[in-house]
Amino acid sequence: MAIDVRGKTVVLTGTFSKLKRAEAEKQLAALGAKIGGSVGKTTHILFAGEKAGSKIDAAGRLGITVLGEAELMAVLAGDDDSDGAAGAEAAVSGFAGLDGNAPGPALAAAIEALPWDDFTADRDLPPLREALYAHEAAHGITAAHRAATARLRPHAALGHAHGHDVEVEWSELSPDGRFLATGSWVGDDYDRGGVLQIWDVRAGRCVNLLRIHGGVGWPDYGGCIQWRPDGKRVGLAFDTNGVGSFDPFGKTGEPDSCAYVTDGWSRPPSWAWSPNSRDVYIACWGPNLALGAIVPLVGRRPQPRWCESAGLSDPSDPNSEPRLQPLKGIDWSHPDRIVGYSGWSQLFALDAKTGKIAWEAKAHEPVSFSPDGTEFAMHPAGIVYYDASTGLPNGKLPMHVGAESLIYSRDGSRLAAIVQPGNKWGAEPGIFIYDRGEYRYSPDVPALKAGEDEDEGEKYGFSWRPDGRAAAISVKGRLQIWELGDKPNRLLDIAEPSGGVAYGDGVLVCHSAKGLAFLRDRDGAEIGRFQPAVEASGESPLMTDGDDHGATWAWNPAFPLDGERVAAALPEGVVVGPLEASATAAEIDGKIAWVVERKWAWPWRWGEAKVWPDAAAAASDPAAPAAFKRKFGKKGKAAAPARATKVKWPPPGGSIDEVAALVEQGVQTIGDSYHGNDYRRKLAERMMALGLFDRAAEAIEARGNWKEWTDPWFAARAHAETVVAALTLRKEGRR
Repeated sequence: MAIDVRGKTVVLTGTFSKLKRAEAEKQLAALGAKIGGSVGKTTHILFAGEKAGSKIDAAGRLGITVLGEAELMAVLAGDDDSDGAAGAEAAVSGFAGLDGNAPGPALAAAIEALPWDDFTADRDLPPLREALYAHEAAHGITAAHRAATARLRPHAALGHAHGHDVEVEWSELSPDGRFLATGSWVGDDYDRGGVLQIWDVRAGRCVNLLRIHGGVGWPDYGGCIQWRPDGKRVGLAFDTNGVGSFDPFGKTGEPDSCAYVTDGWSRPPSWAWSPNSRDVYIACWGPNLALGAIVPLVGRRPQPRWCESAGLSDPSDPNSEPRLQPLKGIDWSHPDRIVGYSGWSQLFALDAKTGKIAWEAKAHEPVSFSPDGTEFAMHPAGIVYYDASTGLPNGKLPMHVGAESLIYSRDGSRLAAIVQPGNKWGAEPGIFIYDRGEYRYSPDVPALKAGEDEDEGEKYGFSWRPDGRAAAISVKGRLQIWELGDKPNRLLDIAEPSGGVAYGDGVLVCHSAKGLAFLRDRDGAEIGRFQPAVEASGESPLMTDGDDHGATWAWNPAFPLDGERVAAALPEGVVVGPLEASATAAEIDGKIAWVVERKWAWPWRWGEAKVWPDAAAAASDPAAPAAFKRKFGKKGKAAAPARATKVKWPPPGGSIDEVAALVEQGVQTIGDSYHGNDYRRKLAERMMALGLFDRAAEAIEARGNWKEWTDPWFAARAHAETVVAALTLRKEGRR
């Protein structure tokens, strides 16, 4: 039965995606509710949409029930199944059903006849794009692509993927696998912030860049990006110790709502979304050793509800250690409980309604929670399944040993145990598939061996296909897809640098030291490949007289094609090639796309894919903005602005070795800090690539004026990257 609002005073705040607030109030009144304009002591329920304001704060102070859009839709539908109400069947798109195999002129005519006046990007763009992908595969680019692009162009802006100042640290697929979020911490300027980047997975292109104050996450801390369960928002650990909700398709990087409850921690807390897509649990110390807080991420000043105290290990000694520690691995998939484990191998559950401790046990990592929150698996001396409501074994005792990670399929019916080389149990590396607690088989993937592969850092990467019937596996420079039915069957085997892999909507997303790659799952075809923080040595085509005109946009239209060439894609649709170099339309197309509503990517090549040789020539493009024409266009009979002379490198009077010595001095003055270690690592790798072997060796071995490494992780990484650079030189025959 739905929530009964008859005779109750209800107030609405914020914006709702499925109907306007006035219409919702009208329907609630028809159900017998009293509609209030402000929150007070007589208010019974507050329905809060996105960007809710001060009414949320008032409701928190008064203890008034706060519900979201899903519950509102359930009330209006007379159904207590809020998920069903929120996910009501979408209207059928009038853009679906196009025949991609039709000849170009016929398909173009059909596209022109579509109901463009009723075009809605979320509903209509995906099926239209799929039809044109099929048409391109059958006929190449035709009039049909140009017709659709001409219709979409007034609603689109041209964009590229270059925006991160430092390397991408975190990535997370949306719940439906259609979007990817990548995040980076701050560069040299903390206040400038880091970057949250959103990708349209099916197109393999970036669709939004958001500058996040204080950066996304913190180096070496996981779980810093988490999509909200309904997929409408991205949650971030940001600005050192804050947790916030951000619109992934919004115009700015300002959070809808955020919480700072750690009392000034110098690192991000662990946290998790509630299945209601409103609340978060933040693991930290609270008043009287409270074990974290439940916070509704709505409104400007959300109020925490603190959980039960951890208590003291010795109640008679006020100076004794807390009995429990804040959680570091957290799951809140089940609405009734929050479960997790601490760094002290403590495992416990909190009642999500009261904040009380429900049960305690000992954690044996790895610990993995089922998607519905009903069970979890961990590794005391082999894999064991547990009931999440009690913390006790549930009778499933497969007992494989050595697993470093346990990965549930999205429906929770299957589990992959990943045994890496060099595990402390001495177990044979491999991937072991369980079905409802019973071991089925292990796919015949390339073998990894303890010692040899362990020293080279080789590990298995694994990701379930959304339906749980297949999986992607990355190992030893190969990317494979295995169908996991009655017996394992390899569907795909291609060369791809080893690293992390995520299985999206018909697309594999690979994240390695070589960058980010989007590959079609049915044949491994490359959709897009990017090095998000790459820096090019060439000059932007938007530079003139030392002035970077690209800086006048919120995000500079200039982007690197590779380590040398820089091109530019103006949002209005003007593309300028690199200075004193050339670039094909195909190269440009691999880096840019038309973007609709900062959410959907549309291939640039499907329109008039013109690359202007320089900014002066591009100023004649009708789409060029007025400021661009004034800057670069011809003024009467005056000559166009002179192109800046390319600076020779190294400059006269300075050898590569002398320049390296100067850079060394600068890095050494930074001292022992995160940035100092990171610059030192990058400098050593670059000097090795340039053949300055002695200088590279001094940097990584702490000789000469270099101090000893204080962070062994940086030292190990610097050694590894310089070795890779040396091997690359030898392979290419340059040294």
